[in-house]
Amino acid sequence: MYNEHKHFPKRTKEDGAIDWSMSALDIHNQIKALEAPYPNAFSRCGEATIFINRSVPIIVSTNFQPGEVVQLLDDGTFLVACADGLLQVLDYYTQDVHITLRSGMKFDKFEISQSANVIFDRFIGLFSNNRFPTPQNVLDMEKDHMRSAGISNPKIKYIKNIAEAFLNNSINTSNFKNLSNKDIMEQLTIIKGVGPWTVQMFLMFTLKRSDIFPTGDLGVRKGFKIYFKLKEIPDHETMLSKAKIWKPYRTIMAMYFWKVVDSSIEW
Repeated sequence: MYNEHKHFPKRTKEDGAIDWSMSALDIHNQIKALEAPYPNAFSRCGEATIFINRSVPIIVSTNFQPGEVVQLLDDGTFLVACADGLLQVLDYYTQDVHITLRSGMKFDKFEISQSANVIFDRFIGLFSNNRFPTPQNVLDMEKDHMRSAGISNPKIKYIKNIAEAFLNNSINTSNFKNLSNKDIMEQLTIIKGVGPWTVQMFLMFTLKRSDIFPTGDLGVRKGFKIYFKLKEIPDHETMLSKAKIWKPYRTIMAMYFWKVVDSSIEW
């Protein structure tokens, strides 16, 4: 049961922030909803903020991490990876800081990396006694209440999708410890809003699986490039081929690659 006495916070400009882990169609709809005269949807890349006016969703399987600039096209548009495909950005502009886009660049996940704990705490605070909710609690909660915690409408749908999947027993976690990584991947990605990268993080950090190697994660790819002294960020096939020597402990190497990118370690 949720706390009915919580008040809704005032809308802020951050509500236009794009979460690239959403589906391409949901991001496209967010951009359409924030067309002029409203403030445009936006995403940050380093010190620059890019405002997006128009886009086209492309549903296709990729191995890129959400938020990564996949390709610059000759017509001046560019492709960005999303949860379930690509978004072609047709019209955009920046303010104050000029930026030259290039393949491999990554839009910041500030609304996730900087605010995840805050949003999580607000979400838990919506429920009685600040207890972690059951799937039924989540399904019973009105969308506006969840939105008041800072969760976007598409994310609310995905959270409710997950809750419904667990409630109707289409997902059975009791046997997860006996299932292979592949079986868990196939089971969880059936849920709309749950992509391969999300499941890989679940396998690594929740189930503590030792042999997960997320080749679509930009941090892992950059660390891999540094480690092997490559000129370009490697593709999926190259990474899997070279990573065979680390089986069955590729999770550890992925963590090292993240550390390499975040620090001044030299190999």
